[in-house]
Amino acid sequence: MSSSVQPSEPVGGSVPVPEGAVDPAAKPVRRSFTAEYRARVVAEYEAAPHGEKSAVLRREGLYQSQIREWTAARDALARG
Repeated sequence: MSSSVQPSEPVGGSVPVPEGAVDPAAKPVRRSFTAEYRARVVAEYEAAPHGEKSAVLRREGLYQSQIREWTAARDALARG
């Protein structure tokens, strides 16, 4: 015996949000970093001993690729 179950909400799971309501899943805001912050973190990362570089990244919530990009940009400015 096959039983047909009717969905309680529209197909696709999208429920219309009442006008004026705040969307609980708002779009996240991308972080931006000042030149001063980037210079400070790069200097701290470069000064850290080999085993402690990852601690700087974890504490600041950064990736090594960001440090690499910031270092390359700093070096390009220094070269002129």
